[in-house]
Amino acid sequence: MNSKKLLSTVLVIIGAIILLDFVGIHLGGIIRGIIGFLVPFIFIAFGVVAWRYNRRGLAVVLVVIGAFILLGKLSGLITLLVAIGLIVWGLSMFRGKRGR
Repeated sequence: MNSKKLLSTVLVIIGAIILLDFVGIHLGGIIRGIIGFLVPFIFIAFGVVAWRYNRRGLAVVLVVIGAFILLGKLSGLITLLVAIGLIVWGLSMFRGKRGR
């Protein structure tokens, strides 16, 4: 199977799963979670394809939408990393030189 047929098969399967979930036929929480994280990457991938076909405006819009969706999905992880960074920064200030 060549790469175009494989990609088209994967896209049809993902689209069918999203459509089934939309109409109320749920395939489980794990599938929903995976699809939820795949959607932003699909937007970004379509943006990259549009960029290659010199559709710069469409590409920017798709990548920005995908990035915002991904940012929303990863907000908990980003918050955790910011909290750890603040703790490390605060501890380094305690151990730093007191003459500043």
